[in-house]
Amino acid sequence: MKLLLTLSILCLSLCSFGQEVERNGKLYEVKKDRIFLDDKDVTDVLPEDDRSLIIKQAALISEKEVLTKQAKKLKKEQKKTEKAQKKLKKNKIARKRL
Repeated sequence: MKLLLTLSILCLSLCSFGQEVERNGKLYEVKKDRIFLDDKDVTDVLPEDDRSLIIKQAALISEKEVLTKQAKKLKKEQKKTEKAQKKLKKNKIARKRL
């Protein structure tokens, strides 16, 4: 289930935003399945192996961004949980005193 969610988010982020990929000293921008160099579509001009490598690199960058966001969210949730546990522990100690 998490994999499906991650892949969905990955596809959405790849489609929504252009990923910048550096290859052979050139900075390409990948939007959806199209590759741009200096705002010109060069997808059909590039050799198939370069095209596939650039698209794979863009997908990896997108996946890394998604995973980073998920990690931040998990850390935030973990802090909330720890805070709630501490509060619960304090309440138990206070009840024992009464």
